[in-house]
Amino acid sequence: MALNDSQKKTVASWVQAGDSLGSIQNKIHEEFGVSMTFMDVRFLVDDLDLTLVDKIQPKREEPKPDLVASPAGNATAAAPVPSPEAAINPVGNEAAAGSMQVSIDKIPHPSYALSGTVVFPDGEKAIWVIDPQGRFGMQPEKEGYKPSQEYIRQFQTALEAELQRNGM
Repeated sequence: MALNDSQKKTVASWVQAGDSLGSIQNKIHEEFGVSMTFMDVRFLVDDLDLTLVDKIQPKREEPKPDLVASPAGNATAAAPVPSPEAAINPVGNEAAAGSMQVSIDKIPHPSYALSGTVVFPDGEKAIWVIDPQGRFGMQPEKEGYKPSQEYIRQFQTALEAELQRNGM
């Protein structure tokens, strides 16, 4: 069952108030008597061209992540591998084989501001992330793989170009 215009306006007010998708799903069921899946609610919010509001969460003490050296030589947090949903429909450049391929996830991993994948010229793959504080992390697919400094420079250039191309 589709929602009428009045119900859609009510949903929009919930989104603007900062309600989560799960909360909106429950309210739709309770107030309108309409059962929708979580994904249906997500599509509804997207169809209504609404943007979910992040409520500021109190800072929690998080466990210290493993650290890896960044190209600049300072330590950065090692990126955990994002869930498979984060890699759905990446936006990226379709480069020729043997060249740097960088993609940006349309929906970043929930813990990060941006995420995506990179395929280095040698064919090795990695997931990259940027957290809300702007810190960068990379998790190679092959354990122990470390891209060369030249590959890191190429990656930085390709990522910057991809971000600009996508208006970020």
